[in-house]
Amino acid sequence: MRQQIDLLQQLRDLDDQIQTFKGQVRARETDVRRTVMEESLIREALEREKAKLDAAKFRHRDANQNIDACQMQLKHFEKQLSDVKTNTEYQALLREIASLKTKVGQWEEQALEAMEIEEVTERHIEKLGKEMQVKAKLSQAEKTQLDQEVQEIGVQVEQLRMARTGVVEKLTPQIRSKYERLSKSKGETVIVAVVDGACGGCHYSLPPRTGAAVRRADQLVFCEGCGRILVTVQTTEVP
Repeated sequence: MRQQIDLLQQLRDLDDQIQTFKGQVRARETDVRRTVMEESLIREALEREKAKLDAAKFRHRDANQNIDACQMQLKHFEKQLSDVKTNTEYQALLREIASLKTKVGQWEEQALEAMEIEEVTERHIEKLGKEMQVKAKLSQAEKTQLDQEVQEIGVQVEQLRMARTGVVEKLTPQIRSKYERLSKSKGETVIVAVVDGACGGCHYSLPPRTGAAVRRADQLVFCEGCGRILVTVQTTEVP
């Protein structure tokens, strides 16, 4: 039985190494997703600024067109001043001219405001464009590095799985059956070490007799909380 327990400890160590490699991949994937998200946010901000610039340019053009139209009307009314026959007509033209000058002032104010928005927005667009280029390069570099790391880790995980298969084959049919049955419900975390008197899987506080049985290693001991196989902490070289 001691030899079988040793094999189970080897399985636990192999499973831990596999999970460590998988965790490294997940962590790197998270980093890449974060960079891609940052790139996406910059791109969205850039699109918003471009839309803002387009709107400001439209307002600028609209204001200039209205200024030109008002100026043409002003010239027309000012030319008519010398041709009117009565004071009433003269005063009416003056009111029209004053109204048009007020409108010109308003349109000029809108044109100036739009022009200021254009200048500020163009600077933002330039800045965001540079940031996006940097982030896009970083994102692509991280994706390339991740692909390489996944391939390298995949090779190592495959080696560990082959070693794991070899260890499983050395288990007795009875123990292997129990192991495989647990694998279906617990995944690869079937065998766990006792840590500080508790199950390393579910952290169930083990009775002293259970801890003693695990240390004796003369029988299979299962956690009363989760049903996993319990072993002592032991570092095992990869076969």
